[in-house]
Amino acid sequence: MDADGAGGLMHLFAEHEEAIARLYTVYAAKLPDHAGFWSALAVDERNHAALARELARRVAAEDASFERGRFRIEAAKASLSFVEEQIAQAETRGISMQAALGIALDLEHGLIDRRFFEAFDGDSQDVVHVLDALKRETAEHRGVLEEAREGLRTARQAP
Repeated sequence: MDADGAGGLMHLFAEHEEAIARLYTVYAAKLPDHAGFWSALAVDERNHAALARELARRVAAEDASFERGRFRIEAAKASLSFVEEQIAQAETRGISMQAALGIALDLEHGLIDRRFFEAFDGDSQDVVHVLDALKRETAEHRGVLEEAREGLRTARQAP
């Protein structure tokens, strides 16, 4: 498998989603009042990783192709390193809910803003369906995180 090709990118995406799941699990442990919130997001991220692994398998079977110019492997690797750093920091230093939401939003925005999901062309309807589901669920995560952040702001402003 070409590590810089579509299959390699999907495997890297799966690693990235698993790292985000680990990060959200750490947030659940460090923020017990919000453990259910972070744990639910972690489950979703693990599901995204499983979907990415399935896409990697389909790419290997040539059901999808990859447009190299639309998304850089280096950006994905840098984001994965960032997530790993955030895990280490949260484990050792702890984190506030506000900071955790900010980091999570940055991560979820990054995938959409970098047009990760547009980097693949699927000849197979199944591939297109999975990519669309990943994009939709990532956008939903962003919405949930934004709502939580707004709720936190509103609670802080309440008398």
